[in-house]
Amino acid sequence: YGLGSVLMFNQSAVDHSKYADLGPFVVDINLSNLPVRAGFRRYGFRAHFNADQAITAIFDYVTDKLVKPGDGDAWEIAKYTMKSTVITVVTVREHLLWTHMIVSNTLSRVKARLLPPSHPIRRLLTVFTFRTNYINNAAAESLVRL
Repeated sequence: YGLGSVLMFNQSAVDHSKYADLGPFVVDINLSNLPVRAGFRRYGFRAHFNADQAITAIFDYVTDKLVKPGDGDAWEIAKYTMKSTVITVVTVREHLLWTHMIVSNTLSRVKARLLPPSHPIRRLLTVFTFRTNYINNAAAESLVRL
């Protein structure tokens, strides 16, 4: 029901059967080896959900602990890590990579190469792909510095 719902899987599909009592659904993103700047917490969690998609537990890859609601500060930290990781993954993978770099670049290139300027489909697509290359290059330069 939220931003990270696109990351949710049935546990049987990802082989976490020893956690079956925590619910049938899981979001598993282990980025704990991804380097971060000094003073920042590393990413990575595995969240478990019941059949109603209510959260039942969060495994924190950084601390290597399973945390449940009611576990005090550990629960709050695990929730924050989960939210930060989901926002980062959705922004980078789903939005930047898929929307900008794959879909819009492909659409912009195909329409320019295969359709003449007077073609009605190309004219329609131009509304949605105007400045696509500029925006994608600017995003790549500012967000993905290597």
